[in-house]
Amino acid sequence: MSRLDEQAISTWLSTHPGWRRDGEEVVREYRLSSFRRALALVVEIGCLAERADHHPDLLLQYKRLTVRLSTHSVGALTSKDLQLAEEIDRAYYDTGGD
Repeated sequence: MSRLDEQAISTWLSTHPGWRRDGEEVVREYRLSSFRRALALVVEIGCLAERADHHPDLLLQYKRLTVRLSTHSVGALTSKDLQLAEEIDRAYYDTGGD
């Protein structure tokens, strides 16, 4: 798995609202209507991550969930991060996200 170049990352970020870059990670904060919905999203992300064998850092704070993605084995962002980010967005909207 090879690291993405700056242009690929910038292009992806410009078409995926809510995601931002933080060093060698992409980060998004989700706000949900209840703790139960936030927890359901965490469970769904866990299932997606297991299938992809790629595991994000998750921080759940009541109705707010922060997701951080990076390919630690490469020490940079790879296509695997962006693919999982897109799947996480779909899961968010499927579970009643705004």
